[in-house]
Order: sequence, then C-alpha cells, then structure tokens
Amino acid sequence: MRSKALTFLTAITVVGTSFTATAVAAPADGCSPNYVCLYEHADFSGHSIVFEAPREVPFDLVTLVCPGCVSSKHPASNGRWNDQMSSWINNSGTTYCWFFDEDYGVEGHVMNTYSAVRRLPDRENDEASSLGPC
Repeated sequence: MRSKALTFLTAITVVGTSFTATAVAAPADGCSPNYVCLYEHADFSGHSIVFEAPREVPFDLVTLVCPGCVSSKHPASNGRWNDQMSSWINNSGTTYCWFFDEDYGVEGHVMNTYSAVRRLPDRENDEASSLGPC
C-alpha cells in the first residue's frame, strides 16, 4: 500500500469555476473530515483523489488525469479518473451523487453524508464518469 503522497496537483475548470483536486495516496483507514475521497480499487486502495467539500459545482472525472490508473472494464479510460472508481468515502456534510456518464447523465448514485462504500457492486465498478452535489 502506498504511504507517500503523489506530488502533483490537478487544476481544472468546470462551468467557468476553478477548483483544485489533489491526488494523494490516502490511508485505507479513511478520508480527512470535510473531504470526498475516490479510490481506484476496492477497500480504499490504489490511486486516490480527494476533493474538499462542500462544493457547489459538479465536475466530470473524464477531465482528471490519473497517471498509472488502469481499468479492466474500460481500457480507453486508462490514465484518467473516468471509469476508475471502485470505492469511495464521503466524509463531509454534503450529499454527493456520481453518474455513469460525463455531464451527469444516465444513472445517478447517492453518496450519503459521512458514509463509505468499500467495494462497489460489479455492475457499478469502474463506471463513474461525473460527480457532484445531489
């Protein structure tokens, strides 16, 4: 398991609003208060990306670089956060939703406040393409 933080920041712009997402190798025991953490693999392992909450503007995971990320279901997504999420933690007071498609389309899945999913069901694994407050 990784213990060193990755040394890059990814700044992106969504709907004219800028924010910074920090990619870190987070510990399996959780996610800092007021953050939403997405993990490449089940059991909060692999690469991770952390977003400070609350956040009003949703965003597409397609735009976020994830060096070393590899999806067994969607090889075209390798190297991006699109179709990579296998577990998540919402350690914030804001309810978020993730979606199968970019631009918040197709199926929405609720990420309740102060909750976590250690292992997404097979059908949902490696399918998240966008995320935002519900």
